[in-house]
Amino acid sequence: MKVSKPFLIILLLLLAFPAVTYAEQGNGNLSALVVYSDKDQEVNYNQRYLDMLITHFTTDIEFIHESEFLPAMLEGKSHLFYQGITDDSLSSEFRDAVQTFDGSVVALGANVKELGERFSFVEPIGEVDYKEMYLTSAPDEKISSELETINVKTDAEVLAEASDRQRNYPLITKHEDSYYIGNTYIESKFSILVGEVLHDVFDTAHNDDVNRGYIRLEDVHPKVDHERLKQVADLLIERDLPFMIAVIPVYTDSETGDKYHMSDYPKVLEVLEYMQKNGGSVVMHGYTHQYRSSETGEGFEFWDVEHDSPIYQAPDDNKKLKKEKHFEDPADYEAYKQEITAFETGYIKDKLETGINELNGFGLKPLAFEAPHYTISQNGYQVVSGYFNTFVGQAQTTDDNWEVMGAPPYMSHPTFMNGMTMYPETLGFVQPENEDAVDDIIEKAEEYLILRDGMISFFYHPYLGPERLEELLDRFEELPAIDWIDLKEENTKTESSEVVITAAEGTVKADGPPLSSVASSSITFNHFVKGMADKATWLLVGTSSLAVLFFSSYTLLSRRRTEKEGRSEDLG
Repeated sequence: MKVSKPFLIILLLLLAFPAVTYAEQGNGNLSALVVYSDKDQEVNYNQRYLDMLITHFTTDIEFIHESEFLPAMLEGKSHLFYQGITDDSLSSEFRDAVQTFDGSVVALGANVKELGERFSFVEPIGEVDYKEMYLTSAPDEKISSELETINVKTDAEVLAEASDRQRNYPLITKHEDSYYIGNTYIESKFSILVGEVLHDVFDTAHNDDVNRGYIRLEDVHPKVDHERLKQVADLLIERDLPFMIAVIPVYTDSETGDKYHMSDYPKVLEVLEYMQKNGGSVVMHGYTHQYRSSETGEGFEFWDVEHDSPIYQAPDDNKKLKKEKHFEDPADYEAYKQEITAFETGYIKDKLETGINELNGFGLKPLAFEAPHYTISQNGYQVVSGYFNTFVGQAQTTDDNWEVMGAPPYMSHPTFMNGMTMYPETLGFVQPENEDAVDDIIEKAEEYLILRDGMISFFYHPYLGPERLEELLDRFEELPAIDWIDLKEENTKTESSEVVITAAEGTVKADGPPLSSVASSSITFNHFVKGMADKATWLLVGTSSLAVLFFSSYTLLSRRRTEKEGRSEDLG
């Protein structure tokens, strides 16, 4: 049966969609200034790791290189951080400001002797390698980690210690409202201890003693095994566990270049709809999860891994990118950077816009975003924040090297993510070839449980089937209770030009012109038309069946009545 597109649009315009509201989080009166000594004056990955830790407590945070510090920058600030990445002499203005600042001061790494009388409670005496670390309040809960720290002599309170299994060394020390942290490598497990101490620094108790966590089913694209996907989903549903589904809307064949959408695999779409209705929340995991000729799920999408750069050119271009040395006039170089950044911005917007609308057109409501392989540029975070307020996974912290990435040990609101809430992935995934993968994840989970609100989060590939996930879930039941996150409860917001999708208190709402997302592409519109035609066909079949049944019943009853009347006449 052929149904005209205008007719369907007019028909659905009769529907009304309820309005949605979205509440933003506040950060109280806490504010922080981070002064840093580093080889680069511009903020780099060292500061962004610290950013991810501090913005768990406040998003009112500023960064300034020590050479540009002015005392007036401390006006209205409740906390001062100094991050010493490189050895340097500090200005008298900054040293004096440290002495007179009436809020808490936290110093990390090098140059502590430059900080004056306020930090005289620690005396650096060299560097040491250590193998494990722990909070002095919980010395039996050790964290394995091989790092280097600045060793200090101190008579002050020691909050955390490091050990080479022969001697113990002060790792985090405190005197009144001043704190010294001897290690700047905070993107490691060390962030667990730093994160815990920052609750003391910001005087934030977080009395809720239940750690949060999430389960994410990874790389779910149109060509996944729908039977295994449902088996894995049923395992979680039977245990009443909410979960995330990292969905890739389009599968691209690396050999042929053919693209497959959800409408090409209706059984996969049917399972996804079932999952969404029974505890699953959709996370948009890119649009194709590939770039150039790579395969979906294996390739990158928002990072040019061949040039180790953001996406500055079309997939079929492979020109060598220019650097500053290739330009005689600095203005020409700036114009070139603006041009390639504008290309990247348009590329990402197109992917996000198309992906959100296509998923919504298939009835799947993306509540958050996860970058493929966790790779995306700093400009990319700004672009994504215009479409999503919720980011899942880890963060790439520099545009110089995609492998420089990490995550805070708890939820945060990094300033470089421009208002998005970050739900960090902390435990990794079940690696198929690793027989000890479950043990490794549980060991990490026990370490993150040391932190009062540490995130317990991992991902799992459904193609593995339910067996190893069941083993992992059984092991989690042996740990202290975990509050498994349901994104439908988290005040999420996803917005494209066609639809605004919000979730709060367990309810997901989509607000936008009727049929807008369905009609935004021929893929979703054809799927919609086919679905309407199928329903109409079944309706006609059902109506016809009822008519046949009615006619048959009427004929049978009429025949019996005629026979009865004939017998009555014979008897008469």
